[in-house]
Amino acid sequence: MTSLTGKKKDESRGIDRTQITPSLIRIFVTTGDNRSPSAYSDTERLPEDEIHLHTWPDATLDEISRLLSTAKPEEIANSKVTLSYALVYPDSKGHMVVKKCGVVKWNSKNSHFINDDRMKTLQQCHYEVGDYLDVGIIPHTNTRGLDEDKDRDRDRNRNRDRDRQRGQGREYGKSSTWR
Repeated sequence: MTSLTGKKKDESRGIDRTQITPSLIRIFVTTGDNRSPSAYSDTERLPEDEIHLHTWPDATLDEISRLLSTAKPEEIANSKVTLSYALVYPDSKGHMVVKKCGVVKWNSKNSHFINDDRMKTLQQCHYEVGDYLDVGIIPHTNTRGLDEDKDRDRDRNRNRDRDRQRGQGREYGKSSTWR
């Protein structure tokens, strides 16, 4: 596995991290969803919660997320959160654009990322040197998952009851042959 220290060459990506110089990425972290473009319109007053990271264009969101979890352990490493990544760059008219590029879900119980864009690289996000990265840390709540389960169970019961009223539901203890 390739590390951000540049010790190994990743043949599949074609970048030799021992020969290529990493570039600076300015990462702006916020709690909640990504910031709006107006937060970046004045380059003299950028958001305060900034992290500097030197890395390569083939760095994955997984690698960046792991580094962020060490830089922000109280917000990421010890909790269950979703990290929402967005590129921030100027358009052709000089207006700042915030474009979402991936989501990484962190589960502190398992200490790993699950089912998301973790293997997406900065190149695949169309990152260019000089772009910013905006990361929204979205906390998970237990009630959200329970509400989704309740909705799913309610719908399942509603469909089952409807099918029984139509005579299509299976009644246990009776023959399942159709006449």
